[in-house]
Amino acid sequence: MWSWCLLISLAIIVFFATYPFRVQKIFLRLLVPISLILFSSFFLAIYPVNSLALYFLALILFLSLAYTIVTTNNSKNSLIFSVMLVGFCAIYAQWGIAQFVIQHDLGMSKLGESVLNQNTAGVASFYVNSEKIIRAYGPFAHANSFAGVLLVGMLVLYKRFNELKNRLFTQSILFLLSLGIITSFSRTALFGLVAISIFYMFKKKQTLLIPIVITAIIFASLVFQRSVDTHGVAVYDRLQGFSWYTNVVDAKVLLRGTGVGNYTNALKQYVDASHITYNPWDIAPVHCVPLLLLSELGIIVCTIVIFFLAKYMYTHKLWMYLVLLPTLAFDHYFVTQLAPVLFLIISTRLVV
Repeated sequence: MWSWCLLISLAIIVFFATYPFRVQKIFLRLLVPISLILFSSFFLAIYPVNSLALYFLALILFLSLAYTIVTTNNSKNSLIFSVMLVGFCAIYAQWGIAQFVIQHDLGMSKLGESVLNQNTAGVASFYVNSEKIIRAYGPFAHANSFAGVLLVGMLVLYKRFNELKNRLFTQSILFLLSLGIITSFSRTALFGLVAISIFYMFKKKQTLLIPIVITAIIFASLVFQRSVDTHGVAVYDRLQGFSWYTNVVDAKVLLRGTGVGNYTNALKQYVDASHITYNPWDIAPVHCVPLLLLSELGIIVCTIVIFFLAKYMYTHKLWMYLVLLPTLAFDHYFVTQLAPVLFLIISTRLVV
C-alpha cells in the first residue's frame, strides 16, 4: 500500500509542478468543507489527529482536483476519461468473475488482490447446502466495494451511452459490469443494478437488458441461496456494529466527533474496556455512511458537510446517484476506502 501511495503522491507533485492552472476559483469552492474537516480533526475531535486518514483525504483532494483541471471545458478529455473509467471497471469485473469461477484468487496480491480461498478468515462467501461459495472480489478489499465500484461504472456508462458510437463496446461493457455485480452477490449493489435497468427501460433501451435478464435468471437460484443462507453473518454483523455504535457515540462524541478516521480507535477502546470478545474484522467502521460521518465529524460539522454535498447534488441534478442510497445506508467503503472514493468523485464530475 505504501509503495502505491508514494507513487501516487509523486505523480501529484509532478502534475502540479508542470501543469499551468488557476487555483482561486477551484479552491474557493473547496475551502469551506476542507476547513471544517481540518478544524474538526485538529481542534474539536476527542482523539488525536489520524495522520493516515488526513493523508488519504489529501490524496483524494489533489487527484480529484487534477482530474477537474484536465477536463474542465474540454469535452473530449471528459469523454476519454469516461471510456477509461468504464474500461477499468470492465477489467475489474472480469477479474472478479474469474475469481468466482475458479473459487480462489488469481495470485495477484502485488496489485492489491485479497487472498481468497476456502480457509481465508472472514472471506465474503455463502453456503449452498454444505458447499462454501466465495463471492467475487476483483482487486478490492471486499466483494461489496468491488460491486459498488462497478455500479459507479454503470452510472457513467448510462450517462455517456449516446456519445459512445460503438454499440458492441457499450453492450459488452454493460454485460460485464452487470455480471460482475451479480457474482459479487452484494444485495445493495443488486438493488442498484435493478434501478439502473429501470433507467434503461425508460430510455427505451430494453434490448440491451436481454443478456442481463438472462444472466440474472441463471443466477437467481444462487442469489436466493445467498439470501437464505443460515451461515450468513452480514445482518448480524451490522446489527452488532450498530449496537456498539450507540454505546461509543455518547453526547460528547456526538458534539465533537472522534476525528477523521478515528471511529475504529474509539470502537476498539470500547470493546476492550467492556471485555467483549471479537474478531479482528469486527473492528471496522459502522456500516452506514451518514452515521460514520456523524461519529467522526460531530453533529455540527457533519450537518454542514452534508448540506454542501446535497447542494452540489441538487445543483447538478445528480438524481441518478440515488441508486447508491442502499449502499450508503448499509456500508461504508465509499468514504473509507481510497479507490471507491476516487471512483465516486470522478464519476460525479463525468456525469455533470
